[in-house]
Parts: sequence; structure tokens; C-alpha cells
Amino acid sequence: MNSRKVQKRLLILLSLFVIVSLFTGCRLKDAAPPVQENVMSQGPNSGAPPADVAAKFGLYGFAAVPTSTVPTGTTGGAGGEISYVSTGDQLQAAINKAMPKNGGKPQIIYVQGKITPSNTSNKQIDIKDVKNVSVIGVGTSGELDGIGINIVRSHNIIIQNLKIHHNQQGQKDGICIQSGGSHIWIDHCELYNSLNVNKDYYDELLSAKNQTEYITISWCYLHDSWKTWLVGSSDSDNYDRKITFHHNLIENCNSRLPLFRFGTGHIYNNYYINVLDTGINSRMGARIAIENNYFENCHNPIGSWYSSSIGYWYVSGNSFQNCTYNKIYDNDVGSTRPVTSSTYSSTCSKPSLPYSYSLESAQQAKYSVLMGAGVGKIGSGGGTGPGDPGDPGDPGDPGDPGDPGDPTDPPPGGPIGIALQETFNGANSSNFWTASYKSIPGNPSKAMYYPLAPQSGMTFSNNRMTLAGARFAIGMTDAKSTSSSDTKANGSFDLSSDWRITIKIASGSGSKKFQVQIDNNTTSGANSMHGSKSRIYSETASTLGGKTITLTSEKHGQFTASSFIVLRTESNATVVIDEIIVETPGGSSGGGDNGGGSSGLLETFSGANSSNFWTTSYKAIPGKSLPMYYATSDQKSKITFSNNRMTLDGARFAIGQTDPKSTSSSDSKANGSFDLSGNWKITLKFASGSGSKKFQVQIDNNTTSGGSSMHGSKSRIYNVSANTVGGKTVTLTSDQHGQFTSSSFIFLRCESNATVVIDEIKVETW
Repeated sequence: MNSRKVQKRLLILLSLFVIVSLFTGCRLKDAAPPVQENVMSQGPNSGAPPADVAAKFGLYGFAAVPTSTVPTGTTGGAGGEISYVSTGDQLQAAINKAMPKNGGKPQIIYVQGKITPSNTSNKQIDIKDVKNVSVIGVGTSGELDGIGINIVRSHNIIIQNLKIHHNQQGQKDGICIQSGGSHIWIDHCELYNSLNVNKDYYDELLSAKNQTEYITISWCYLHDSWKTWLVGSSDSDNYDRKITFHHNLIENCNSRLPLFRFGTGHIYNNYYINVLDTGINSRMGARIAIENNYFENCHNPIGSWYSSSIGYWYVSGNSFQNCTYNKIYDNDVGSTRPVTSSTYSSTCSKPSLPYSYSLESAQQAKYSVLMGAGVGKIGSGGGTGPGDPGDPGDPGDPGDPGDPGDPTDPPPGGPIGIALQETFNGANSSNFWTASYKSIPGNPSKAMYYPLAPQSGMTFSNNRMTLAGARFAIGMTDAKSTSSSDTKANGSFDLSSDWRITIKIASGSGSKKFQVQIDNNTTSGANSMHGSKSRIYSETASTLGGKTITLTSEKHGQFTASSFIVLRTESNATVVIDEIIVETPGGSSGGGDNGGGSSGLLETFSGANSSNFWTTSYKAIPGKSLPMYYATSDQKSKITFSNNRMTLDGARFAIGQTDPKSTSSSDSKANGSFDLSGNWKITLKFASGSGSKKFQVQIDNNTTSGGSSMHGSKSRIYNVSANTVGGKTVTLTSDQHGQFTSSSFIFLRCESNATVVIDEIKVETW
């Protein structure tokens, strides 16, 4: 007898059993229909998401919420040790380094290979009694096959870009969170089992039990599972769990999507396709906000089944395509009917959510999820992974997946660096408007800030600026009034691609507006080449106290490669500003804090030659009449330029050094223009390399000895044979090499008989 006939007979038998059960009062708990022929599998689109994915990657939801236990929100192993692993024992050993008895240092762990029971001594990967850990798959290579992750009493944990499947040992879940864990972010993972087995053969793909809270599950692909996601282990597992589930693809699953007992849930912008039995199951008083999800070919998408007490939901904006239901609660009796817009109504008010988020329509969410969910969608520049797994010096962008930071992450088009960071340290009403306080990069005689009107309305105290019925420009190179007929902008910031402006407000008062404008130095929002688009922010000043305003290219679009910024308060409006940060690609447009000099650099060698490269007219250190690049005359003869590339042939030169004297281990301070005292990243793109001798990168060391620096041997942060770098992009970060000083310089060197050709140098600090 063929399999199709067997399947049909099983279906008839099950139908008869269900009818008999209804008449006899029996109840099927988590009844499992037979495996059926599904609609053709969708799955996420392969490869990196295109630029027009509507929703942003990054941390949102409950895991982003600061608490007394984790005051930063979830940041994982940000700033900690970095390691690469390819076996389960290596992974467990790296996690254990975060245990208090082993020093408790944050860990960023990259998985590049298949973790299996055969290369793991334990039955599961335990993230137990630790905090500040990120476990991240490299590209599409990070995989756990036949083994799961067990998170116990742990806080501030990120699991990202991993494929996890077919686990039958240990806790038997793909990922289990239990016994007091909080601030867990599971992102861009793929979890699956099989429907071609008995429904009890595998356990859940995900579970959150006991006193676990502040969890976000985002951009994951969950598929081919009988029992998919459990929240609360039983009807007595009473805890106010707080969980967000957004932008996930759930396909070919039977039930528990999720099964949610007690607590507060937020389920938004997910795509459910081919749900066989029951979908979102709210039980035991749980309250779930279910917003703008797309359900397709789903049976019983929403309801409350199989517990002693029902749960509740708030529904809004969901779309149901070819969906059916026969019961919303246990005691429902009826034939299978199509789901319509009126099938579900809210049974509770919308739960209070202590975070902001952006909603796409259900249709938009379907598209975004198919483009962006699953593994291989994150990494450097929005590519397929964190870089070349064979070169630990080039992990792509380890700071991004390990450090989600502000939930309003930069756009996925690539990293952006700080072009300006203003903390008003030492600012007063006289010096703030001068080039000696802060100058426009490349124009050391031009002040970064220009008062528009009235200057008396701008005062300074306690490292803060008060703006009272006044306005001023940032990075404006020409003070003429702007108008709608302008053909070009007259500023110093590259806002033509990805950018972000962050303004931290200490306090605000008055019923009038605080405004931010681009390429517009007037009081009219339309007096700009950009028209009314120039005014990117306008909000009542009295509502802003204690807030951080984040404005991005994703929200407001691109402007020009030479833009400026204007901050304004209307009459009867006052704000006190703590900090202003401007971020652009490369972060090379402006200085950091006063005295910190350059906060970034993007060098593409466009127009460079052996004469001009060493001059201030080519590139100057911001705020100083000094060239960005320095080499002795004999070294200059070994450095040449052609086709927008630099060739370094047994030569060396300094970047951002303000005093060319030779460094030594007895130095008490550095003499550079880069702030490397916090987070930093140096990226070098090589066209070619030759010779067996070394290419080196040093910090605050302009000698041939790695120890001739105030930092000792730590000063040499990169040292490889030149013939190994051809075609590579090398990324060096503070996560790997630590912090240096707020006035550091960078030194590139090729030993004799070593040559490299460099396409690009990028320095980013934040």
C-alpha cells in the first residue's frame, strides 16, 4: 500500500476518533494531527538581506530594558575576551571563563564549525551561573547538531547566528532558559527538528521556565517541530515572565507557538506559515500583545487551550490568509471555519511595555522576515558573517553582535564611526565659538560651532550647554543664510549615506519646540535645498528632560557629503544638553572631546601622490596645523602612490602623530590625535602583499622595536608576514587589543624585504 493511501486512512481514523471524543466529553491535550503534505516550504531567502528590508536588525523588546540586575540592558560579552571554537569542549571551556571562580571576564565566543555529542564531553552546552557572554556563529558555519544549549541562573547572554537542531539529550531543548536567568537575547538563529517522527520524539526548540525574564527572540527561523516553544513548565510554574518575540519565521510547526503561561508577552511582526494544530496559546492568566503578525495556512492561530485557567490577549493589525479554526477555548465545539477579521477580539487591554518599538504592517513584516530571518544575515557590512574565520585578527565586526548597545542600532549597511562627540568639557561662552576649542577637520582656523541668534541664549555650566530661545550651527563652513534655491550645502559632515545623530538632554522646559535641522540655518523649516525635509526633529521642550534623542538616515533619509547641523529652541523653550554625538561612515568628519583631536579617519588615497600626501593641504590633524601623516625623508622614498593605492615597501609612517620624536618605554604620555581610550576599530584593506618579512601595526610606537612605547610590547597589535595579507581586510579592535590613550597615534611598518599595497585605511572610535 502506498504512503498516500496510508496517510488518508490515518486521517480518516483520526477524524473518527475526534468525533467520538467530542461526544464522550474527552479532551485531546496538544492533539497531534498526522504529518500532512505542506504547502511548498517558504524558508528565509538565502544570503544577506537586500537593502530594502524594512525593519532594522538590533536589540529591541524586553531584553533591551535596563534593570537593577542588568542596568545596561543586554550587551552580552561586549568588551570582553574573544575566542574562536569548533568543538563542544572548546565552546564549554570558553563559556566557563566567564564563571566567577575563573575571573568572570566577559566573553565573546565565535563558533566556526559543527558542535556535536562526539566532540562534547557533556550532554549539553551549559551557560550556567555566569553573566556577560555572547555565543555567535561565524557566517553560516556555526552549528549545534544533536546537542542543545542550557542557560541556568545566568544574566546578560546573547545567542546569535547559530543553527541548532535534532537534540535528544540533556535538557532535550534546542535552547532552554531556566532557574532565574534574565536579559537573554536569541537572534538570527535557525532551530528545527522533524515532523516525520512521533510528536514526543523531540522536545521544544525553545523553552523559558521558572524565574526567567527580560527575554527577546528575534529574526529566528523555527521550523519542522511538533512542540516548538514553551513558556512556563506547568500550570504551577507561576512567574511574571517578560518576553518579546518579533520578526521570526515559524513554518511547518504543530503547536506551542508559543505555549505561554503566566507573565507578559509581546508577539509582533512575525510570519507564521503552515501551523498544523494550534498557534499562540495563552494560558494561566498570561497577557500577550499580538500585533501585526502574518498568519498563512494556519489552523487555530490564537487561543487558550489545555490549562486549568485561560490566558488573555490584545490583538491588533494581524493578517490571516487561508487560516481556519474550530476552537478558541477548550469548551468550544464546532466545525472547522475560516478565520476572518472578526474571529478574534481582544480579551484584555494592551499590556504596558517599558520600551519603544516600530511596527511594520503584517504584509511588510512577511517580506522583512523572509528576507532577514535565520543564519547568515548579519555580519560586517550586512554580509553573511563576521569575516574570515581563519584569521582571528579579522572577525569582521565583533562589536556589533556582541554589543547591541542602543536599541536604535545603526543602519545595516555597515559600521559608522563617531565624527563628533561633544561633552562640553571646559566649554564656556567665550571659547566654545573658537577654533581653539574645536575646529572643522582640514580647516584648523574654522570653528566647529557658529552662533546664529541670540548668542546670549547659549550658556555653559557643569559640562552642559543651555539653549534658551536660541540656535547654533555645527560644522557650518559658510555663515550665509540658507534658502530653498541653494544648489549645494556648506558643511563638513558626510550625511550622504548612513548617519546617526544622538543628543542627550538633561532637562527641558517650556511649551515651544526644540528642533534639529540639516543644511538650514534659518527659523523656517523650508529654507533649505532640502525643503521641509531639512527639519528632522521638532518636539516640545518640556517633554525632553532625561531623554536621549536618536536621529538616523533610516528615519530621515540622506542629505549631502558636505552637510551641517543646526540645533534650535524656539522662544519660551529651553533645553539643557549633556552630549552631542554625530556618526558617519568612517567617522572622519570631526573631532572628539576637546583636546582629543581626530575621532576617526577614512583614507582611500584618492588624489594622493608622493608630494601632497605628507602635507596639511591633503589632510590635516583636526584642530591643528599639522599633517595627518608623517614619515622621515628616507622612508618617504619607499612609499609610493598609484591608482588610489599606497605601496609600502620596507618602509614605515605615522598616522595622527603630533610630535615626531622617537617613542620609548619611559614615555609618560602619548602624542597623537586619536582617542583610543574607549572602543575603537582599525580596518586595513590590502590589494596585495609580498615577501616573507613582517607587516606591523603599532600604537604609540614609532620605532622598529615592539617594546619602545609607554605600552610596552602591547603596542604592537598586528604582526604577520606580508605575503599573507593580499586581498584581505584586516580588522583590529579594542575588544581584541584593549584600550590605549585619548591622544594616541597609529604606526604602519613593513620590515625590509616586505611590501604591501593598501586600498583603504579606516579608523573608528566611539
